[in-house]
Amino acid sequence: MKKLCVLLLLMFFLSSPALAAPELPEQRISIGHHADVLMVAPGGELVVWGADELGFMQHFGFYGDTRDYSNRMTIVPGDVKAVAGTYTSALVLMDDGTLYGYGTEMYNNFAGNEPANYNYYTYNLYNSGSMFPIKVMEDVAMVSGSLGRFSALKTDGSVWCWGRDDDGELFNPVKVMDNCRSVSASYAVTDDGNLYKCGCTEYEAEYVASGVFAVGGTYVQLENGDLYNTHDFVESMSSGNGLPEPVAHDVRKICGEGYISESGELYSWYYTDKRFVKLLDNVVNAHCQINMCIAVTGDNKIYATTMESLTYETFQYLGPLDELAPEYEKSFNPWPVILQAELVFRKLLPLLPVLL
Repeated sequence: MKKLCVLLLLMFFLSSPALAAPELPEQRISIGHHADVLMVAPGGELVVWGADELGFMQHFGFYGDTRDYSNRMTIVPGDVKAVAGTYTSALVLMDDGTLYGYGTEMYNNFAGNEPANYNYYTYNLYNSGSMFPIKVMEDVAMVSGSLGRFSALKTDGSVWCWGRDDDGELFNPVKVMDNCRSVSASYAVTDDGNLYKCGCTEYEAEYVASGVFAVGGTYVQLENGDLYNTHDFVESMSSGNGLPEPVAHDVRKICGEGYISESGELYSWYYTDKRFVKLLDNVVNAHCQINMCIAVTGDNKIYATTMESLTYETFQYLGPLDELAPEYEKSFNPWPVILQAELVFRKLLPLLPVLL
């Protein structure tokens, strides 16, 4: 009888579906704060469409309906690993670990650094003087950014921060931590699951809690699959009140303002009702923002919420993932030459009184 019970228990566990292991964000889809969509294709191409507030498509001479998916453009022909768009800037991580940035903060912080390849990157025609793609650093594994502050996780586990936030300002990346596996714009998770706050200061990172798997968007994911609002989590743990009420359970992966459950369901935060709304099944990757959501399903199909309704409750099928990247077309643009001249002028400006 005892052997029979053991056999039945063994058969039950073997036949039960295994829970999906938690995953770190892939960062192959990014939606900026103005609904600028940046998406990495299976072949490593970087494809853009959407509001185009950063001026990607205007650089290539397109002034039509940039929100129409059929008008999407390939702006980097290959070798892209990850992308992170923010309010006025974007970070592009290449397969070899080289990190490039462009946008207002990037230009102000790294104007003296090595320029990016002009054939691969674009320039904002609305504000050409500040949209200058710059090589930020090498050996990067993960990136994050939000409203002027940025973080990078290197392959050696070190975390580097720069930009501006409520805690300070750093014009160049400063190493703030070691031995990490996940990073957001203001927080990092160590290999042993400790969460630290690391903003734009040169001060030591501040310990918050243990048992954390990952951070992303505005959420903290614990190793048991529970999901918490980052602000509520940090405030409660720092004040000694323990864990607050989780906003979700059984989370596999954070996707910006949403998450993918262990069973592959995509949920996004619905700001009107202040709750998570189920959007789609069988999702393997996604990114949700306040004004848009993009998802890739297990059968390699791309879906998106309509930018006109912005309700998160209606998805439209865009097309197969393997047809995401249209052919890359080079185009001449005079802005690189103009911007190079501006950089030279800025460097010579302090010498003018001496020369005169």
